[in-house]
Amino acid sequence: MGVNSCGTTMLDQGAFVGLASVDWDTTPKTANFTAVSGNGYFVNTTSGAVTLTLPAGSAGDIIAVSDYASTFDAPAIPAVYSNPESGLSTPDLTVSSVSNFSGLSATVRAQDLYSAVDVGDFDSTDYGVIWEVGGTGDGFAASLEAGGQLWVAAYIGSSWQASGQAYLKVDVSSYYNTPGTFYTTIDHSAKQFNLYFQPGGPSSGNQAVSLGTSTAGTTSIWGGTNNGALGKANDSIVNFGFTNYNQPFTGDAQELRWYYNTAEPSPFQSITTPAVSGTPLTISPNGTDKINGTNEDYVATTKGVSLVLLYVDSTRGWKVIGGGEIDATGEAFITATGGTITTSGDYKIHAFTGPGTFTVTCLGQPTNTVEYLVVAGGGSGGKDRGGGGGAGGTRHNFPSPSTGGLPVSATSYPITVGAGGSGDSGPGGNNGSDSIFSSITSTGGGKAGDIDGPKDGSSGGSGGGGAGGPGPSGGPGTAGTGNTPPVSPAQGFPGGTSSVGEGLAGGGGGASEAGGSLSGVPTAGPSGPGGDGVQIPQVPTSYGSPAQYFGGGGGGGYDTRGPGGPTSGGCGGLGGGSKGEAGSFPSANPSSSPGVANTGGGSGGGGQDASGTTGNGGSGIVIIRYKFQ
Repeated sequence: MGVNSCGTTMLDQGAFVGLASVDWDTTPKTANFTAVSGNGYFVNTTSGAVTLTLPAGSAGDIIAVSDYASTFDAPAIPAVYSNPESGLSTPDLTVSSVSNFSGLSATVRAQDLYSAVDVGDFDSTDYGVIWEVGGTGDGFAASLEAGGQLWVAAYIGSSWQASGQAYLKVDVSSYYNTPGTFYTTIDHSAKQFNLYFQPGGPSSGNQAVSLGTSTAGTTSIWGGTNNGALGKANDSIVNFGFTNYNQPFTGDAQELRWYYNTAEPSPFQSITTPAVSGTPLTISPNGTDKINGTNEDYVATTKGVSLVLLYVDSTRGWKVIGGGEIDATGEAFITATGGTITTSGDYKIHAFTGPGTFTVTCLGQPTNTVEYLVVAGGGSGGKDRGGGGGAGGTRHNFPSPSTGGLPVSATSYPITVGAGGSGDSGPGGNNGSDSIFSSITSTGGGKAGDIDGPKDGSSGGSGGGGAGGPGPSGGPGTAGTGNTPPVSPAQGFPGGTSSVGEGLAGGGGGASEAGGSLSGVPTAGPSGPGGDGVQIPQVPTSYGSPAQYFGGGGGGGYDTRGPGGPTSGGCGGLGGGSKGEAGSFPSANPSSSPGVANTGGGSGGGGQDASGTTGNGGSGIVIIRYKFQ
């Protein structure tokens, strides 16, 4: 028997000399059934999975089975869930940096609140206060202990576990290294709150998992007009990342959103796309006999496969003696769906310029690996004598023979394509967002320094460039580090450090080299260029800037009061990085252009007192390639 596991099945019963003949039942089986020795069956799992139960066997008994509709490999697809914040209006308060924030007004209280806090990453070493609302000594807060115990409490006084206070302690260690969002919702009548965690955050489509409901608080402690943990109408403070009296949160807390006077939606989260079950054939022993020496089920998940089972003895039971899963001859190939699909020679290429799903519908034989390019969103350049934005992290394994390829299974892989960091309107730009495929995460590019904000570039896939000093006495802005968090091979390089004076800023780091740095007090421009990205010759020429280049850093901005002239902004790096602009106050000064979309390029820095907003970083891209013939 020979089998092409992703195509036509070929049965040659005569290849097994001396075996009993098989009498084929040509009416396809579509429901669970018990096989009869000596028979062959066509099984159709188009409408759902089927279980074949083997009969009691005697030595020499034989049974055959064939995938009638080539559907044994159809993967299970999980349900897609709604965004738990989709039915709400704009948040009353959004906090996106680690700082203390005063309440908006005396009417803004933590009664009937609904909150969401995004965390990028935390592990067993992280601890500290993630968020708090209220005044010193009473309020509503969440704090993580090293080791994974998360406390959430509505409390008065220093103790969080006193009688009458609403509190919940839950182990969240199972979510280590899982970016996502914690939600707290209030049941005001019951004087309790509910806690949820959604892996991947509100736009992931994943189900938000309930972590529990708090104990019930008393009326006096729960809150009133101006009293209690949830009734602070005056002197209200929201602390995000740290408090005045406790330990800063050491994990990656990204954004907190508060919705006031909002009860928990009903339902909290709904299914937008129902789950789809897989449709394999399960071959089950009869309870006494075995399959290949064990009493475990045998699950056939290869498309188009045919199998022959022979009963040997009571020790080994039924043995699979032929079939595509063990005796396939020749070479078979992966088939998949998702993204924009093109063909180049013997390869299929799937390009994702936005979120999507890469679904492997059939595995290859004998190998099941793919090549990938995963580029994150680029960081934005600084506005005022700003550095260039760092390129989005760029990870790839082209060409795969040098790395062995990335193994895949017959399942669906959600694709995340990171957005570029939004431009700097003063002061301070923004990091790009991560891109994700399977186990590969590329980190967003670091934002650049700005004279009116932090002068230093931020770390990321590639680091942002430092801002140029204001005059000869101005200190330099340092560069953000690249390849953060570290991976091998490196996903990017550091940005460039600015000069001491004359407004010459450092370039953003690129995927193949660091951004340009300056030293001393230069007498002329240009500012630091963005680091170049990498060229991937195996991807279509319709992607990249220039074609097939990705992950270029943004050029540094320049103050034309220096001797370099108005053309002295740093060049953008190959791979979508944009040029730094030049200008000086009070003339009208342009802000930089955006990084090129779907390259992960960083945007350039602005000149002195640039008008408007610097360009956004370029969005990322995910490209997957595999051999299909």
